[in-house]
Amino acid sequence: MALTVEIDNKDLPYWMQQARRGVDWGVLLVIAYSLALAWPFLLQPGLPHTNASENYVYRTADYAEAIQEGRLYPRWSPHVFSGYGAPIPHYYPPGAPYSAALVQVLFTGDPVTAVRIVYAASLCLSGSMMYVFVTRRAGSAAGVLAAVFYVASPYVGMTAPHILGDLPGIMALALLPTLLWAVDRLLILNRPHDIALVALTVAALLLTSPRDSILGLALAALLVAWHLWANDRHARWLLVVIAVILGIGLASFFWLPALVEYDAVQWRPPAAPSTLRLSPYSLFAPMRPVDLAEMIPSPQLTMGLVSVGAATLGLVGAILKRRHAAFQMVFLFAGVALIVLALTAFSTEVWLLGSIAFCMAVGGSALLHLRCNLPARWQRLLLPALLVIVLIGSYPVWLAPRWSEAFGNTDPQAQLLYEQQNQGVAVLPPHVPVPATIPDTLLPNRSLTDGYLTGNINKIAIGQLGSSVRIGVLGHQTHGDRFQYSATRPTSLHILTAYFPGWQATLSGRAVPLSADAETGLIQVDVPVARNEELSIFLGPTSIRTGAWAISWASLAITLILTIGRMRRRTGIHDDLALLSPPEARLVGIVLGCFGVIILAFATPSSPLTLHTRPGYMLDNSYALRSRTDVGLEAIAYRLNQFAYRPGETLELTLYWQTLRPLGEDYQLQLSLLSSGGVPVLQTPFSRPGGYTSRRWLPSRYVRDHHDLHLPPTIAPGVYNIALEVHGCAPDCNQPVNFFNQSGNLIGPSLILPSPITISP
Repeated sequence: MALTVEIDNKDLPYWMQQARRGVDWGVLLVIAYSLALAWPFLLQPGLPHTNASENYVYRTADYAEAIQEGRLYPRWSPHVFSGYGAPIPHYYPPGAPYSAALVQVLFTGDPVTAVRIVYAASLCLSGSMMYVFVTRRAGSAAGVLAAVFYVASPYVGMTAPHILGDLPGIMALALLPTLLWAVDRLLILNRPHDIALVALTVAALLLTSPRDSILGLALAALLVAWHLWANDRHARWLLVVIAVILGIGLASFFWLPALVEYDAVQWRPPAAPSTLRLSPYSLFAPMRPVDLAEMIPSPQLTMGLVSVGAATLGLVGAILKRRHAAFQMVFLFAGVALIVLALTAFSTEVWLLGSIAFCMAVGGSALLHLRCNLPARWQRLLLPALLVIVLIGSYPVWLAPRWSEAFGNTDPQAQLLYEQQNQGVAVLPPHVPVPATIPDTLLPNRSLTDGYLTGNINKIAIGQLGSSVRIGVLGHQTHGDRFQYSATRPTSLHILTAYFPGWQATLSGRAVPLSADAETGLIQVDVPVARNEELSIFLGPTSIRTGAWAISWASLAITLILTIGRMRRRTGIHDDLALLSPPEARLVGIVLGCFGVIILAFATPSSPLTLHTRPGYMLDNSYALRSRTDVGLEAIAYRLNQFAYRPGETLELTLYWQTLRPLGEDYQLQLSLLSSGGVPVLQTPFSRPGGYTSRRWLPSRYVRDHHDLHLPPTIAPGVYNIALEVHGCAPDCNQPVNFFNQSGNLIGPSLILPSPITISP
């Protein structure tokens, strides 16, 4: 009779332990769910022009062009400010557009497709890394639930990628659980490559979103402190500190020059400053489905009822099972602390919603502890039932907005047109400041802009060359120009490129003096006598940039040395995770499979039926206007929350506009508060309705235009009327348009809203 000996899993070699663990169905199911939620980026062509995705597409195209020229780390945006250029990549994190540019160069050849791929990949990474992070501490079932909570939260699943177009933000929300997972691995497993994982993730976060990296490191510190206090006082927290320092060093080539050279530019104010704010009402409000008739969907800065309910039940489960749910309790408290900070000191930092969603998703997974009180036969059904509730409760998240129009060109001419329409600069969202080295009074150069239109860009200003100088263009690139130069006497050349530290000039390899013109801020080069020599002007390194690269390379070398040394010593233990059982995985797979079928059947543009609400439903309960103008613009409705105010209060007015045909001019609005005698007592500056140029409005879509009018404390009590005036601005707003009523009768250039307001003492 053969004797069977059972060998403990811990006594087996590492590779056999991994083989016996089986397939991790949980992570595969979470990735499939994340892909289903990312369907708009996979099934819809193009990207919208109404959010920051457009700006990241342009910047991706610039990065890809520079990479194809052989410059692996671009620091210059060549097409902004009418072709003069600016050091935008030097100051803004490169992680998101650079990742998309690599996808474009290596795979797609198209920046729009590359950005869509990065969005979809980020959503998949968000879900999968949340899963593996929570699974190690709370089990695979809790990991699946936390991942679905996270990806289906309103900010992660809808607001950041679809409404705001925040490509760096959604990438940072994928790297946040990745960082905590890597730190947790280092604390518990201490495998040879765990230091490198933490360092690389810290560097990736810094290169994507420095503000998210600060918050991510704070949560990592909280995790380490809790682990030392509650689990293992002898855990090697010093390794985490070393890994974080190495990660900061790896990213030095970006943040160190940007910090040291911060004052080398003038920071121009945003083209359209953000007015978004967090409030208790919005944070805990239920999420509404997107109105397909709204051209620019309104951001909903809410946690969503699913996240609030999950966090509440998670708190109950954590209290009942305090010993087993301490991990979730830590993140629940962190989420509550972030909510308090967001509603008090940082109400304008709407990006905090992503981190709040992360903490609430981790804490909400504690509600699975409630199944211990259920009969054994029902415990296995709790996770699928919860997933059904989550998917139904978060249905507005997966009913994404639709964009049917093709994106168009991303070439330099398109970037120049974007700027000429007074939208800001094409490679930056309009709500962020722009670094510039030239005065804002410098006018565009006609020959340079004409060169953009013809595709023959020449950075030599016409009219400055005498008979003694001959110069021809040999090549124009993103970070420099080459000329064939001949001169019989020394010449000072004015180059149509903005000066910035690092610009250099050589004549046949010999350095020649280069400086900034004191009046224009453009490059000035003093060239000696030469005959048919090559003049090169290019953006090179500075001492601080060279030093920063040295720190980055040294950090990388130390990381590799530590990793190789630890591999030789075979440090660490086996990662023995509690995975989903096959029956539980099948039930979860059925739920998520049905979810995918529902999306294909009811949510995509080609679906015969739709779960979207009636187009235009957001106009319900507003007051109709239907006042047309003689240029095709129409004021269709307005909304006032109240009609009685006191001095010093804020009057909130929302207007709704649409256009009957494409508009070829930029129209702007001015609001006036008129006394009973028709005298203006308050007048706003001209602004674009909805903050978006009317040249790009789409017919049959309405634009929501919100205004906050702060009533002066000294305003006299009485009855007042609100008047609207719309002017064509090219560029001065001195071309008033006329309004007509519904019967077609002329009203004039001033439209008075039918509802007066009352100001009482």
